[in-house]
Amino acid sequence: MSTPPERAIEQAKKLWRETEEIVFVARRFGAEFLIQELDKGITFARLAHDSTAWSWKRGHRWCSAAAREAHETVIGWLPRTTPTPDQEKLIRKRLATLERLLTAFEPKVTEIEQS
Repeated sequence: MSTPPERAIEQAKKLWRETEEIVFVARRFGAEFLIQELDKGITFARLAHDSTAWSWKRGHRWCSAAAREAHETVIGWLPRTTPTPDQEKLIRKRLATLERLLTAFEPKVTEIEQS
């Protein structure tokens, strides 16, 4: 028969294992969230780049801000996730795409703001 301290220790170990499992799953879902956020950022970056079809200044600024916000979200949350190797490869690839798109329209932002 176990003593009360031993039972408490066993309960604590069980709770610790359960908590580790929950955190592990949450971090995996976090990687999926980052992938979705990158897709959103890429979409808004492309819209910002192509926003000549509608109100150029407002459309460009709004989409550009949304793309940058997605980028900042991913950069901030990436260290807190544990993606699978396939997820990590996808995240890195899409992050590079988003950064390339954000950099590509930087000169246009300056031109727009000066007009």
